[in-house]
Order: sequence, then structure tokens, then C-alpha cells
Amino acid sequence: FFLKNCNRDVSIFRTKVDELTAKAKSSPLPDIYSIQDVMKNGEDKSLADREDRLRFPWSEVDKAAVLLPGSVLGVLATSTSMGKTAFTLQFSLFGARKYNETVINWQCELSPSEISVMVAAQVLRKNRNFLTKEDLRLAADQLDGVQYFVGNNATINNIEDVLDIMEAAIRRTGATMAVLDNAHFYTSGVDDDVRVLASAL
Repeated sequence: FFLKNCNRDVSIFRTKVDELTAKAKSSPLPDIYSIQDVMKNGEDKSLADREDRLRFPWSEVDKAAVLLPGSVLGVLATSTSMGKTAFTLQFSLFGARKYNETVINWQCELSPSEISVMVAAQVLRKNRNFLTKEDLRLAADQLDGVQYFVGNNATINNIEDVLDIMEAAIRRTGATMAVLDNAHFYTSGVDDDVRVLASAL
């Protein structure tokens, strides 16, 4: 370093050593950082402008909910048929179509066929109760290249088994978004369901 980078100049060498020493001292412990250094050397973009954040198709929600990789979004409702599945389906499909997300959507209650009808209705902007086989084919053609996978197994009743399948699917597909709809389907009625759910998620 003295010979090549400093051209044998002792004053430059000393300055560089002082800079490196100060930098080393600014992080006295492994995985401990000076907040000022993090601020100065951190992200060039705002959190809202990061390419790897979760995107929503509704502008106000997209501005309010900035979720980064590793974030967990929980959708709660007091009773069934409140729109949880439709909501998660809409924003996850939006991410797959517009931002090239690869999605694994595990459905605890709805079959892949039922989900496909909901997706087709969204793609074609039609009432899902009146879709024809031709409509489904047309929607499938419009989703060419989109990486959206639906999982379902009616014989499974353990959340750990579901998570094992989802993890394998994530490794296989390189999924960037995972949906579990809904986790309480596997935890209601078990002893200490809060602990089971917390350890699983």
C-alpha cells in the first residue's frame, strides 16, 4: 500500500492510516455500527423508491405501506368473506404482472381452480360468477410469462407441513413473495394457538 498507493509518500501514508484507524474505531464491535456512518453511506434512494419493495395497485395504499424484503404483512378481518383473499390476490398478482415478482400463494381453503377464476376475473375485469372456459383461456394467455403459483392440499392440517412445502417451492422457483391464506386455518383449535402461529411465522 505504501509503495503502490502512496508512492512512498510518508505523509499520504500517515493520512490514510489515520482514516482507516478512525473507520475501524467507529465500529468497535462486530455488527455494531455508528448511526452517522450508516446515514452517510446508506441507501441512495428513499425506501418508497426501492425496486425490491412490495407494490400495491392503489396509489394511497402504495404510499402508506412501504414493505421491504423480509417484511411480513398481516391482513385481519373479524369474520369470513371480508375480502382478505381478494385483497392479497389483487396486490400479489399486481406485483407479479408489473414488477416481475415470483409469487407462491398457498390457499388453505380455496382450490387452485377457484383461485384461477378470481385471477381471470381480475385480469379480464369481468364478474367472476359468469366466466366461461374461453374467458379462462384468454386470461391465461394474457398472463404469459407471469410467475404466479398456487398451492393447496386439503389433506394437510399442520402449519409446519405447509411451511415446509412453501419453503421448497420458494427455493425451486426463486419466489420473491409468499402468501399464506390463511394461517389461522391451521392453528384454530390447537393448544396455545398464538404460540404455534408465532413460532411458525
